[in-house]
Amino acid sequence: GGPARYLVVVSSAATSPGTTNAFELAGNTPAAGIAEPAIVTLRASSAPSEPQSPEQLRLARQERVHLAHLERDRLEYQRLMADPRARRESRQSNQATREAADVAVGDAKDMFFTLGAGCNDVSRVMSVKAIRVGTRSIIWEDVANSLQSSADAPLAGFYERIGQIFDQEQYESVKRSFGDPLLRDADTDNDGKIAMVFSERLNGSGAAAYVTSCDQRPQSISPGSNFGQYFYGSVPTTAGSNLNSSSFPDGWFYFMGRTVVHEVKHIASLSARVANGSPFEESWLEEGTARHAEELWARESLHHVPFRGNTGFGTAANNGLYCDFHPSDGTCNALDLLRRPSYGMRRQFNEIRDKLLQPWNWSPFGNADGQPGFVFYQSSWSLVRYTIDRYAISDSAFFRALTNANTTGVTNLTAVAGASIDQLIGGWGLALFADDYPGLVNPSPDIQFATWNLRNIYSSLNAAPLWTSRWNTPFPIAPLPLTTGAFVAQVPTIRGGAHAYFEITGSFNTPQLLNLRTNATTAPSPNLRIAITRLQ
Repeated sequence: GGPARYLVVVSSAATSPGTTNAFELAGNTPAAGIAEPAIVTLRASSAPSEPQSPEQLRLARQERVHLAHLERDRLEYQRLMADPRARRESRQSNQATREAADVAVGDAKDMFFTLGAGCNDVSRVMSVKAIRVGTRSIIWEDVANSLQSSADAPLAGFYERIGQIFDQEQYESVKRSFGDPLLRDADTDNDGKIAMVFSERLNGSGAAAYVTSCDQRPQSISPGSNFGQYFYGSVPTTAGSNLNSSSFPDGWFYFMGRTVVHEVKHIASLSARVANGSPFEESWLEEGTARHAEELWARESLHHVPFRGNTGFGTAANNGLYCDFHPSDGTCNALDLLRRPSYGMRRQFNEIRDKLLQPWNWSPFGNADGQPGFVFYQSSWSLVRYTIDRYAISDSAFFRALTNANTTGVTNLTAVAGASIDQLIGGWGLALFADDYPGLVNPSPDIQFATWNLRNIYSSLNAAPLWTSRWNTPFPIAPLPLTTGAFVAQVPTIRGGAHAYFEITGSFNTPQLLNLRTNATTAPSPNLRIAITRLQ
C-alpha cells in the first residue's frame, strides 16, 4: 500500500558459536528463463578497525584468562559434585574456623593461590595482611606486592573506598538481585564477610580477578581451598596517576570498582549451586549475568535510573553514562567523590562494538575459532537484558530464578523467560536495531530495549569528541539496503545465535516475496529463522 521500510533479520537458532551456516535472501524470484539479479554480499560497517592500545590488549587477555579459568573450574566443580564425601564434609563443624572469625587490621596469614592449577595445588602460598575490616568485607593485601598501601596514600584511599562501596551498596545489590553471596558462610569460615584478596600474582597471570569453587569445600576435599567466600584481584604496580592504565592506583580503581561486584556475583551463583546440589551455570550465561551485576549496581548507585526507564547517555550534570566514558571529567567526579571515576556501564556498551559492526559473526554463546576475544560477555549481557525487558516483572525476580535453577544455559534462560530461544534471538536481533528508531510510533515491546535507549547512547558517543573516531556513525548496525522487487543478498556465514540485517525500502503496491535459501537450488538450513518488523 505505498512507500514503506521493513527491517528483516535472519538469525541462527543454533546454540553453539562454532555452528555456522551460509544463506541467501532473495526477493521476488524471477520466472523460469529469466536471470536473477546480481548477488550483493553483506559486509561489515565502515567503522575504522582501530589498532588496539596496550591497555585494550591487556583487557582482552584478562577476559580470555578469566574464561579459561571458569571453564576449568566448572570441570573441577563437576568432579567435586561426584565425590560422595563432598557435601557431607563441606558441612563440617566450624568450631576451628570460629576462632579465626574476628579479624583485625594488621592481622596476617597465609593463603593458597590456585589460579590455573586446580584445587589440589598447595605449592603456591601467599602471605597476606588485613588492611581493612568492614561490615561485609575484609580486604587482604599480599605482602609481596611491589606497591603497598602502607607506602602509598592514594592506593590506601582507593582500597578504603572499594570497601565502603561494597559494604554500603554492592553486597546488598548482589544479595537482593541474585542471592546471598554469604549463603554458605555458616558452612565455611563463618565470619560473615567476603574476603577480597589483592595480589600482584594475578598481574602476571593475565587475569584481572577470579573466584574458585575450591573455596567452597574444606581442605579434606580441596587441599588448596581457603574455605570461605573469597575473590582474588590484581593490583596497581606504579605510583602516580594515569586513568587510562590499571597499573596506576586511580586507573586501577576506575576499573576495579565494578569488577568487585562482578566477582561477588560469581560467589553468589556458585554458593547457590553448591547449596542446591545443582550444576554450575554455563560460562557464557554466567559471565553475561555477572555483567548484569555491574549494571544493577551502576543503575542503582551511580546513575540512579530505573528498570525500564529508557535511559540514554546522560550528561556530566546528571552523572549519567557520559561519566562512565569520561573518567577525567571534573563535574562527574565532584558529584560522586566515593564512586567516581568508575567504568560503570562502559564495557557493556563499548566492547560490544564488534557484534554491532559484524552481527552475523558474533554469538552470545561463548568463544569459538574465528571469534576470539571477549565480545560474547557483552553480547550475552545484551541478550539477557532484552529478555528481561521483554518477559520479566523485575530484574531480581528473573535473576533469582536463574541462579536457583537446576538447569543451565539456554534451557535455564528460556524456562525462566517462558519463551523459546528462537523467539529470544529473533526479538533481540530486531530490538538491537529498532530500539527507539526515529519516527517509529507505538513500537511493539518485541522490538525494544525498555531499560536503555540505544539510539541515544550511540549517537551521543558518535558526537563525543573523545569517542567519535571509534563510533564514527550515529548508529553502528548497518543493514544491507535492498529495494523492493527482485534481489539476491548473500551471507557467507552466520554463527549460532547471531544475526544478519537487511533493510527493504520502496513502494509496496504489490506483494513482496522473501525467499530464504542456501542458494538458488537448495533449501535453507533448519537452524535459520527470519524476523520482520515495519519501521516506516
